[in-house]
Amino acid sequence: MKIIIGAMFEELEVIINSRKLIPVLNSVFQEFKTEDNKLVVCVSGIGTVNASACLSYLLTKYNHVEQIINIGTSGAICTSLKQGDVVIVDKASYPTTNVTSFGYQHGQVPKMPVYFESDKNLIDQRINKFKQMNQEFKIVNAATMDVFVDNKSIVDNVIGRLPFNAQIVEMEIAAYMQVAHLFNIPFVGVKIISDLVASDHKSTLEFDDFLPQAAKKINDLV
Repeated sequence: MKIIIGAMFEELEVIINSRKLIPVLNSVFQEFKTEDNKLVVCVSGIGTVNASACLSYLLTKYNHVEQIINIGTSGAICTSLKQGDVVIVDKASYPTTNVTSFGYQHGQVPKMPVYFESDKNLIDQRINKFKQMNQEFKIVNAATMDVFVDNKSIVDNVIGRLPFNAQIVEMEIAAYMQVAHLFNIPFVGVKIISDLVASDHKSTLEFDDFLPQAAKKINDLV
């Protein structure tokens, strides 16, 4: 079984409708699956707690999960990315987590890795597939925080303290990665850049206007 998980229904709507996925009744979350149960698509809701609760729920509910794929949108905090770019997430951490007084790295959860990572084999699979599709992409790192980043001060003084350079910011992927790490299930994240945050460069479209385009592109990638 494969699990595709994302924060918003609007991001996954085209995947769900185009594949005629069946709603799962009595689920705690918005959950859809194929008749053969080989694919589950689930909407976790926005934020780290929703993300971790949803994926933990799914991994407790289903056996034989082979891989987890997070698909969705994210904001870019570097000038090398633009609206509509496809990115594969390598590393992610929580920039608002600070236990450095006890010897941990900035963003590191106590007794957890310094940062969380996508599975290298799944990254390689996506790279090969995107190359076959002639789909341009970039490998990036993510800062996950329950804060809407709208000024450069947060980027410089909070996100900038992470032990790696983060190119995107969003609100779920590190939480998904942490749960996948705890359950020892291969994970990979693929994102569409929806907007440029805390930057003088402006997105071509506002987020709500761009979201339908992103959903279609997500479906094409899947």
